[in-house]
Amino acid sequence: MESERLFGNYYGTPNKNVRDLLRTGKNVLLCIDVNGAKNVCRRFPKAVTIFIKTKSLAVLAARLKGRGSEQKSALSQRLKTAKKELREAKKYKYVVINDNLRVSYHELESVIASEISYV
Repeated sequence: MESERLFGNYYGTPNKNVRDLLRTGKNVLLCIDVNGAKNVCRRFPKAVTIFIKTKSLAVLAARLKGRGSEQKSALSQRLKTAKKELREAKKYKYVVINDNLRVSYHELESVIASEISYV
């Protein structure tokens, strides 16, 4: 299992679990950050990548502040990380802008449906 510490928490995806699912013909959907996506793409070059982002960094800041779940220093670190991650969006096959939840959901659903393998 490969893991990474991000914002004080550990995240990871067991490689064996993904391989076992793929071997049985299952599709695997992972919700991961850009570093995790890089690792997955190295191991699985046929992986389809989707970058989900807000309309702007200001919108992201407002959403994070609106949650009220983080101290100012943690919020600042999240925004700094987000700014770096946004530069990676152009490397993804698809980019979905999460501005209107209903529209974004349907766009994401369409992307997944167009890429999914049926066995």
